[in-house]
Order: sequence, then C-alpha cells, then structure tokens
Amino acid sequence: MLKNYLVIAYRNLLRHKVFSLINILGLAIGMAVCLLIFQFVSFEVSYDQFHKYKSDIYRIRLDRYDKGELSTQWAGGSAAVGHATKANFPEVLSHSVLHSLQGVISYDNREFREENIFWASDSTLVLFSFPLLEGDPKTALVEPYSVVITESAAKKYFGDEPAMGKSLEVNGRTLHKVTGVLKDIPENSHLQFDMLFAMATWVKLDGEDVMTAWQWDGFLSYIRVKPGTDPEVLADKIDELALNEQKDYLAQANHRMDFSLQPITDIHLYSNYLVEASTNGDGESVFFLGIIAIIVLIIAWVNYINLSTARSVDRAREVGLRKTTGASKQQLITQFLFESFLINLLASGIALTIFQAARGWLANLTDIPDSYSLWAKPEFWIAFAAMLLIGSVLAGLYPAFVLSSFKPVQVLKGNMGQIGKTGFGAITFRKGLVVLQFAISVALIVGTLAVREQISFMANYDLGLSVDQILVVRGPGISDSTYGEKILAYEAELLQNPNISQFALSTHIPGNRANNAGGIRVLGEAEAESKQYGFLWANNGFLDLYDIELVEGRKFAPETWRDTNTVIFNEAAVTHLGFSSPEEVIGQKIEFWGTTPTVIGVVKNFHLRSLREDFRPTIIRYYPMLSSYQSLKISTKNLQETIAYAEEQYQRFFPGNPFEHVFADEYFNRQYQTDQQFGKVFGIFTILAILVACLGLFGLASFTIVKRTKEIGIRKVLGASVSQIMFLLSKEFLLLVMISNLVALPLAYWGITVWLENFSVRMEMSAILFLIPFIIVVFIAWMTISIQTLKTANANPAKSLRYE
Repeated sequence: MLKNYLVIAYRNLLRHKVFSLINILGLAIGMAVCLLIFQFVSFEVSYDQFHKYKSDIYRIRLDRYDKGELSTQWAGGSAAVGHATKANFPEVLSHSVLHSLQGVISYDNREFREENIFWASDSTLVLFSFPLLEGDPKTALVEPYSVVITESAAKKYFGDEPAMGKSLEVNGRTLHKVTGVLKDIPENSHLQFDMLFAMATWVKLDGEDVMTAWQWDGFLSYIRVKPGTDPEVLADKIDELALNEQKDYLAQANHRMDFSLQPITDIHLYSNYLVEASTNGDGESVFFLGIIAIIVLIIAWVNYINLSTARSVDRAREVGLRKTTGASKQQLITQFLFESFLINLLASGIALTIFQAARGWLANLTDIPDSYSLWAKPEFWIAFAAMLLIGSVLAGLYPAFVLSSFKPVQVLKGNMGQIGKTGFGAITFRKGLVVLQFAISVALIVGTLAVREQISFMANYDLGLSVDQILVVRGPGISDSTYGEKILAYEAELLQNPNISQFALSTHIPGNRANNAGGIRVLGEAEAESKQYGFLWANNGFLDLYDIELVEGRKFAPETWRDTNTVIFNEAAVTHLGFSSPEEVIGQKIEFWGTTPTVIGVVKNFHLRSLREDFRPTIIRYYPMLSSYQSLKISTKNLQETIAYAEEQYQRFFPGNPFEHVFADEYFNRQYQTDQQFGKVFGIFTILAILVACLGLFGLASFTIVKRTKEIGIRKVLGASVSQIMFLLSKEFLLLVMISNLVALPLAYWGITVWLENFSVRMEMSAILFLIPFIIVVFIAWMTISIQTLKTANANPAKSLRYE
C-alpha cells in the first residue's frame, strides 16, 4: 500500500510540475524563514541558561520611591543588601556582589584600557558557572589584590607564558596577582567581563563601608536560593530587612525601597535599569519576530491548502475510480496525507539547505556569534520534526477530507456540480485564505515601515544638544599630581590646530546614562523633601561644545577657580525641585552630598540617552580637571590628519595611556542598534512572507485561468480585447487583496500604537504610512496575476477552443 501511495504521489508531482514547484518552493521558503528566526530567537532566550543553578539564581533589584512616587529603578543597589540577605535568610545558599570598574591595565609595557571588568566578592565563582581553567573558585577572589582573568585576557597580556602568579598593574598604582584563569565568557551571558578583581581589595583601600553602607548604590547583588523558594515572599522579607536597617533614615527622608528578585534568565530580554551590567536585548522584539516566523509558515501552509483544494476537480475522477475499485474514505485520506507529508519532506530538505547557506548572513545582521549553532541542539531537531509533522497534517488534512468526500457515481458521470459544493466549491474558504495571507502581508509591511520611520524620526529629533562633528577621546586612566597643569596645556595645544575649534571635559557624553544623585533638596528644607536626580560633572566648555541652550542665568565661567561650587539645572530638574520657572531657581543653594553649591543657570532639556527614555531631571556640576571624557569639536576637513594630531598630543601629555576615540554621533546612535537590527530583520522576512503569498496567488491564478481557457477563447472570438480579458480574470483576486487591506490596516494601526508606547517621543502616524503598503500589495498582486493572464489573453483563440 505504501508503495502505491508513493507511486501515485510521484506521478502527481510530475504531472503538475508548476503546481508542485510552487507548493514545494513556498513551503521551503516558509520553513527556512521559520528556522532562521528560530536561530535568532533561540540565541536570545538562551542567555544565562548555561549556569548550573540557573533556576535558583536571582538578581536583587531595587525601585526607589521619593515621597511615595517612583523615582529611580535600579538593576542593583548597595552591596549591603546582598550580604544582609545571605546572613539573615537560611533559604539563601550563596551570594555574589559585583561593581563595574574601568582602568588602564598594564604588564611589561603592554597597556590596554579595560572596560569589561568588575570588582567581585569572594563567592562569585562559586555561585556562577564560569569554569576556571586554572585556580580554585572557592579561594581565587578571597585575598586582597587578587584578580581572575579570562583566557583571552591572559593571551593578550602574557602571550604564551603562564598567567598564574604574575601581577597586573592598574592605573599605574597597584599590583594585582593573577589567581585564576577563566574560559572566555559565553556570548549568551548578560555578564560580560575580561577580569574580576577581588572586592577585598576595595574594602582594604576604602574601608568596610564598601560592603555595609546601605546608601552606597551601584552594586549588582545575586543570590542562589534553595529550590522551591518563593521569590516574592523572599523579596518581601528583604523589604522588611531593609526597612529595619534604615528605619530612621527612610522615615526622615520620606523614601521607600522596594526590592524584587529578578530571575537571571530574564535579565537579558526584560531589563533596562540603572547600572545594568551590559546592554540588554528586547524581549518584545524577539516575541514579534517569533510571531513573524509562525505567520510566514502559516502563509506557506495556506498556499498548500489553497492549491490542493483548487486542484480537486482534476483529481475528482481519480477519487471516483479508486472508490469504485473498493478504496475506503480512510484509505483516501491516508493517501492524500501521505502526499502532503512527501511534499513537506521535500520542502524540508530545501529549507535546511537555505538555512545553512543563510546562517552566516543572519549572524552578520544580528551579531549572533558564529560559534552558536542549532545543529547540535536536540530541541532544534524536535522543533523541526514537529514543524514537519504538524505542517503535513494541517496542510493536508482539509484537502484530504475534501477530495475523499466526492461521490463516485456523480464524478464518473461528469456531474461536477456536487464537487462545486464540496471540493472546488470550497471557494469561500479559499477566498478567505487569500484574504488572510495578504492581510498578514499588509500588516507586516506597515510594521516594517513604522519601525524604520520611528528610527529615522529619532535620528533626526532635536535632542536638545548636538553630536555632529565631535570627536570623543577617553581620558587618561593613569595620571599624577601634575594632571591639572597637563590638561590645561594639552587643551591649549589642541586649539592651536585650526581644525579643532572647541574642547570640553565631562564625566558623561551623549549615549551614557548620567549618574544618580539622591538626597538633593533646597538648602534649609527638611530631608524628607529630598529627591533623586541625574547628574554629571563638566567643565566650562561642555555646554557650548554640545550646543546645549541656556534658558536662564549664566554658563560656567572660563576661569577655573570661579565656579568651584556651582551647578546648572535642566528645565526638568527645576520642576522636580519644586520651582515653577527657571528664574526662581537662579541663586538658590542646594544640599548636594554634604556640600551647598549655587544654581547659576538653567538649560533646555536634553537627551543624554535614547529617546525611549523621557527627559530626566539632570544637574551639571562644575569641575575643571576631569579625566573621564575629552570632547573635541573638529572640522571634517583633513579629518585623519586632525585625529593623528590629537593622538600625538595625547601621547605627549599622557604617556602610558591608550588613545581611544569615537565620534559622538556614532556613539549615541549605538543605543538604537537593537531597533535597527529589528527593523532590518523584520523588513527582510516581510519581503519573504510576501514572496510566499505571491507564489500561492500565482499558482491559484494560474489554475483558475487554465480552467477558463475555453471561455477566454470564446470571448476573444466574440470580440473581447486583451485588456477586457485581463480585467475579467484579475478583478476577483484584486478584490480579495483590497479586502485584505481593509482587514489588516486597522490591526496594523493598533499594533504600531502599542509598540510606540515604548518610546518617550513618537512619530506622528500619517496616512502615507498605510497608503504605501496598500499600493505595494495591490501592485504586487496585480503583477503576479498579470504574468499569467497576459499570456492567456494573447493566446490564439483557436488553440484555446481546442484546449481540454
């Protein structure tokens, strides 16, 4: 019986080559798209899955409330909360505290600026599953001045020499002994680092407050709990513990701390808070791409159903004969499901070939590492087998029931009327499937255009500052007591170059998230009036170089001594402090970490961060000798020579420091990299979805036209023109495409509205955003249909009338 099914399926594939090709190619493209998106989605959801105790590891994150209102949301908090949690709750088995660190690391005249490094508590390597190649995870970070480095870092600093026992110098000041060498950190870890320095070193340098002060923010705390522990119950206990430890302070300052436990496997996709360890992904984008994968696959399956049911007239006599010779309905259903399985199997082979060929392209587009492959993962083959089997059943079941339901007597007599009600009659069903396909295509086009339009809108939006023609240089990590004199001489030397017009120093640049400052209030107000602000340090050149507009008061003075205790507010900070206008705040003194600086100016609101975030109340505090970032306003003329000149002067004044530079606009736009990647991937797979839908439409139109060949011949004999025949053959399909637009556009509008809620500034949705997809889909559908109709309309009517 199986051999018989195989022979019949093979003959049908060869007899209808065009339809077979369309079916197989459509399914193959749909499957390949699904597999490629699955590769991306699988990588994104794989973050931190490699940890042995992943299900029991949580990060303690913090929401701070001022006067009952949410003020800041932190990925971490103080180091004290992690230690106190471990000490007070037996369900906590171990904990780790991390704090980011930057510096110039050197060994034997090899100097590199390292940014992916952390202070780490002694139990870090016990809690996480970062395997050590050398050293003991229990003791490697116990002693002060110990450091654990990755395999790549060891190679960078020591070459082929053993790293263990050697010492690295940090910022030209302290030596740290290598006590462990780690395997390179997996790409799918939200914690990315090259070195871990023992937290005990920091404690020795600055005292026990590093680990015990509850108001010292910026630490990332992780805990591993006993299996079965309820994270919400434990979080409530931590809230209560924090309240008891800081009861007087919280009451006096009118603050509240709300801790929550964030599963480590959720961090990459669902976390965007202050002091994140790295830039995380976007769970919403990953979800939408997963939906696209399913949609494209459904479109391919719909094509199969449409074409199979449309061909039911051709196979009606076959079914009639088989029933007459004794075939049961169940046998016929099995036969047609087997054919569906065979076509899906052939399509699967082609899909795997496309997937393998396109993996490199997808890796370049989405930054998936080359080392990440689905081939070795059992879940990939399980999903692939499920896709094959489910596709075979879903795509083949309806045609199988339609074809097996024909009555042999009427079919063999040539009475196709009853077929029109069951097989060829499933016209309404097929039309509905066409509408569904193109409705999805329209919605995807609208979504693609919306993503690109929003990204373009953000790129051209007034940030309240300018990032054009600005070269940013990382300040020196190694400096001495003469740094103040050097920086002034260095600035003067740079400005001698006619292509460098301005120079500024700051702790942050556009693209950075400003630090957080708590306890800010007007001098004389109660501590309960304190609030949280973003803040950065800058010298007198910062506002002019970045074109930040002054609204009231004055800027920092050029004289380095004049404004040593002054601040400038943005407009949001004025309102946040409780004043109704910029004029009112000028001259006010504020409490700022034990000092009382005077507000000398107010500037327009400006975006240091992505436009996903709203304007943040921000304070700029004056300091003339900063070493974090140097910003140079440069001319585009002789650009490379200007950069070379800046590097020469940098090395002259700050020897031993690597010259690292970036253009401010490029640095700022890196924040939109995830959105841009999403837009590209979304757009490419949308095109593929439309291609699959058009393949189905082409096949369906071809079949319909073939069935009306004699009618077309008769109409031409009676005087019908080519354009009239084309209109006759096209109007039904074009009407379906028009209906699909009417279905899709309101849904697309709703989806875009929901997506735009993630941004603080949003584009205005214009009619053109929906009109363009409408025109594109109608045009593509018309072209798809016209390819076949034009050929038939121009055919010799004599041949048409002889057509069987």
